[in-house]
Amino acid sequence: MIEVWQAAGETEALLRAIPDAQGFRAVIDEPIETPPGDTRVKWYWVLYFGPGAMNEDRIVPKTFVDYVNFQVTVAGGTEDRCLFGVGQVREALAGIEIASGLISEQPFDVGPPRIDRAVTPPRHYVPLSYRLEP
Repeated sequence: MIEVWQAAGETEALLRAIPDAQGFRAVIDEPIETPPGDTRVKWYWVLYFGPGAMNEDRIVPKTFVDYVNFQVTVAGGTEDRCLFGVGQVREALAGIEIASGLISEQPFDVGPPRIDRAVTPPRHYVPLSYRLEP
């Protein structure tokens, strides 16, 4: 069995260890960094340790589960920045064993980066799906 909040913390620690990466857990609660002289954001990640949840008390009704599906959305001000971040996150997580279990990326083609036009300037993003099993 997996203790959900311990696993979330272990996963977040792996992501935070990526050099020069800015990251968030479910809510973007600070400004995204931009390179000097550029209004387009650097790449960053957002960890959603439960589909559609904005905070920990809504993510899962149980503390211990058999497995956890989670998402890491990678975004950047350009397609290249976004894709660089995708590579960094995949390298940090896929096939990694943590105390709570083994992380594996879900086997589906994420396709090209999508564009979020709700922000200015637009951002490119890719949602990556993972599963954690004991």
